[in-house]
Amino acid sequence: MNLIELEGVYKIYKKGEFAIKNLNFNLENNEFIAVMGPSGSGKSTFLNICYGMTKPSAGKVKIYNKNISNFSEEEITIFRRNNLGCIFQDFRLLDYLNVKDNIILPLTFLNKKNGEMKSKLKFLSEFLNIKDILHKNIFEISGGEKQKVAIARALITEPKVLFADEPTGSLDFKSSDDVMKLMKKIQTQMNTTIFMVTHDPYIASFSNRVIFLRDGEIYNEIYKGENNKQFYREILDVLSFLGGNDYEF
Repeated sequence: MNLIELEGVYKIYKKGEFAIKNLNFNLENNEFIAVMGPSGSGKSTFLNICYGMTKPSAGKVKIYNKNISNFSEEEITIFRRNNLGCIFQDFRLLDYLNVKDNIILPLTFLNKKNGEMKSKLKFLSEFLNIKDILHKNIFEISGGEKQKVAIARALITEPKVLFADEPTGSLDFKSSDDVMKLMKKIQTQMNTTIFMVTHDPYIASFSNRVIFLRDGEIYNEIYKGENNKQFYREILDVLSFLGGNDYEF
């Protein structure tokens, strides 16, 4: 089943520049995809269109078989809040709230009862191994822990799709590796579909499919087979043709 479908999508900015050109795309249930490409290739615009943050200039965007292209700002905000989750490179946590309150914040907007909040918080804090830091302030925890808290906050509403925009961009290698192993666990054990933008080929190798963009169009896509190392090498090979020395490693 396709959770997200793009049909002939364009995004044109005020200067007449194409960010996305005639994009056709399907995201299937329980997929883990990574989107790569040089700076300015349209990666973030692609994610924002699929997440409902950016309206296309033309074409259809369907999420859960609903055409959201013509939703009002209020309608799409409510739809995202109820159905989608997103994490970012800079975490976007609220410093004046502790870890626990950051995680359950989306449920307060949905007017959920305290019992449901506690139950979901208990499950996610144990699943993500962050129960020991629930009462800490945000400035007291590490970057890797902050991203885990951001993941918990994104998952607390039980979205079918988790979007991740450069989720390891602010982390060291060990923390990045820990977060990506956790993302894979979320996909396989929580049956959550993941749409991730990254410039890092190692991070992309955790996905099942990599889509490469160039100048707002799909340049290539590859699927993971049985061999993880081979998949990583294939990603590097495509990147070498895609951007050459201009690619942002």
